[in-house]
Amino acid sequence: MAEAWLTQHNIEEVQAAKGTTAAGIRRALEMTEADASEVAQVDVTGAFGSFLDIAAALVVGMFPRFPNARFRQVRHAAAVGPGGCWLRLPSASAPTVWLFRPITGN
Repeated sequence: MAEAWLTQHNIEEVQAAKGTTAAGIRRALEMTEADASEVAQVDVTGAFGSFLDIAAALVVGMFPRFPNARFRQVRHAAAVGPGGCWLRLPSASAPTVWLFRPITGN
């Protein structure tokens, strides 16, 4: 069995990613005057999305509970920009909101 190490630095990076992602989503919902229940789909893209365990991200609060949304992990989405998160609202008049991925320390 292989050993895995979790350092304080790893924990701090997860906390930073969680905080910035959650804050960005809350702000996007505020700006569009939408509620989490109105989000139809959440696309998580790039390396950020490819390796993220969505269920674990929901447990730690990285994403709010979107009761009507489907999560989709999109690999190789370079054409739409850096890894991040799309929120799609079902209304044709509502914008698609792009959230950039969190930037963590090196």
